Amino acid sequence: MAAPPEITIHNLSGQWFFNKSMSDDMNPLMELQGVPWLVRKAAAMMSVTARLTQTTDAATGTSSIQIETTATGGFKGEDKTYKLDGSETRTENKFGVSHVRAQWLNLSESDQPRSMSPEGGPLDPYLAEDWIEEPCEKLEGKPGYVQVYVVQEGGEGTAEQVFGFCMIDGKRYHVQKTVATKDNKTVKVRAVYEWKGQ
Repeated sequence: MAAPPEITIHNLSGQWFFNKSMSDDMNPLMELQGVPWLVRKAAAMMSVTARLTQTTDAATGTSSIQIETTATGGFKGEDKTYKLDGSETRTENKFGVSHVRAQWLNLSESDQPRSMSPEGGPLDPYLAEDWIEEPCEKLEGKPGYVQVYVVQEGGEGTAEQVFGFCMIDGKRYHVQKTVATKDNKTVKVRAVYEWKGQ
């Protein structure tokens, strides 16, 4: 189901269903990230639901997004928390350790949006295209996208993501786009999520 108008990048809390038919094939991304073949095959057969909880600290004004994923049969996926102040957090799962930073992104700026990589070059155009501009009154004057940068510990792997909303077949969906690089290989994928409700 398409996202209702009251659900914006500043109000993502609720359940989201990963729509495989609208999304790109995630296998090349998982392969690049070193996910074993057997796990990739199992993931391809599962349906995935993500519960997002978005909060704002009253004292600091810093927003956070917590993502809890569940697959077919109640299989628990990886949980993630993004603190949108640019600070680095260390996360660990069965496939390794990552260092993650997240922040708000304004794609309406006149200057070329910047990557969060240490080099700080221009953001990959793939991450900046095809988004819909959300009405300013819904965003309270704040930037309308979330930017995430992930570095795999002990390797060359990085991934940069942008979260927002896109129009697909005339309907509005939450989308997460990723550009991942490792061993001089780059994979670009789009993940589309349908709204399931609170």
